[in-house]
Amino acid sequence: MRTIVLMILGALAITFTCSVQAHPNCDQIDEMYFCAPYLECDFEIDWITGCVNEVRQWRCHWFPTEGQNCPEDYGNAQYCNCGSAATPGNACDCLLEGTPIRMADGSTKPVEEIQVGDRVLAYDESSTKMKTSEVTSIHKPYIVNHYFIINEELSATKNHPVLSEGKWLSVGDLSVGDVLTNPDGWDIEIYTFRKVNEKVKVYNFQVEAETYVANDFIVHNKEDCEEYVQYHPDE
Repeated sequence: MRTIVLMILGALAITFTCSVQAHPNCDQIDEMYFCAPYLECDFEIDWITGCVNEVRQWRCHWFPTEGQNCPEDYGNAQYCNCGSAATPGNACDCLLEGTPIRMADGSTKPVEEIQVGDRVLAYDESSTKMKTSEVTSIHKPYIVNHYFIINEELSATKNHPVLSEGKWLSVGDLSVGDVLTNPDGWDIEIYTFRKVNEKVKVYNFQVEAETYVANDFIVHNKEDCEEYVQYHPDE
């Protein structure tokens, strides 16, 4: 009997552990995208603690300014990764707002307008041919402090995978002279590659085929995105 109880408790512990999600990095926390507008309130991030044991506590703060009818309120405490825990692997790797995504019918749609059920052009890794695939989920946008631009065309975060000669390479590992692949099968040489230090909003989504075409480059949909949420005064 004791053995059975221990097995059940062990299974419950494993289930709980696997359901715990990572926190976003602290440099991603921005009031414009994590704190929802509330009545006529202004809002900001209230940092409750400093970086302690590689996490920092924060909450949304809604407050009135002159002439506004707004009750002051705070959201529940949330956590973010800081220090050595704030690595690229704890962040969602995405594309900048406005990046054109190739649809199944040959048209394009900005990444921020992609919706569940959309049919996009995708890359079949087993056949190495292009095919149609359906968008299965949309990740909430978030803020990054820097990104990379390839050939002044594709703007993406550091660890977003792009197809290069049959292999997936992270954007941050690329350099001038590397070769990327377009949906027509042509090799596109990188002739300019630069990092931009700027706070921007980025997007990503999931596809059945796990790949799609962004500004004529084949990219992976990257599966490490957290469902970062926008907090409301009652949360």
